[in-house]
Amino acid sequence: MNLSIGAGMKRYPNTLHTDIIALPGIEMILDLRNLPLPFCSESFDNIYADDIIEHLENVIPTMEECHRMLKPAGKFYMRTTSWKMQNSFRDPTHRHFFTLDSFDFFFPESDVCQKYFWYTKIRFKKLEAREDGQELVFLLEKI
Repeated sequence: MNLSIGAGMKRYPNTLHTDIIALPGIEMILDLRNLPLPFCSESFDNIYADDIIEHLENVIPTMEECHRMLKPAGKFYMRTTSWKMQNSFRDPTHRHFFTLDSFDFFFPESDVCQKYFWYTKIRFKKLEAREDGQELVFLLEKI
C-alpha cells in the first residue's frame, strides 16, 4: 500500500490519497500539522509528497513521520518548487524554499549530516535529486 500526503488532484495507483481539503478523489482528510499521523509504523511501501513540503512549517518532523510510516527500504517521492523560480515566491502559503541540497541532513554520506547529526536521527539514502523545469524532484529510500 502507498500513501500520498497533500495529494491535491494528483492520483497514484494503489495509493491512499490524503489532503487537508475534501477534493474529488481524496479518501482521507489529513492535517499534516497534527503529528503523529494516524498510521502504524512501517505501513507503506511508498509515500508521495507532491508540492506539499514547502507549505509545511515543520519540515524535519514531517520527514521523521514519513520515515516512521515507511517500510524498511520504502521509497519517499517528493516534488517541490525550486528556490530560484519566481513561482516559489508567488504563493503566499509557501513557508520554505528548497535547493537540491536542502535535505542533506538526512543523508549519512553528506558533510551536513555528519556535521549536524543531532538535528534528526532518521536517515534516507538519496536515490535521485534533480531539477525538472521549475520543480525539484527527490527519490529517497528509508535506511
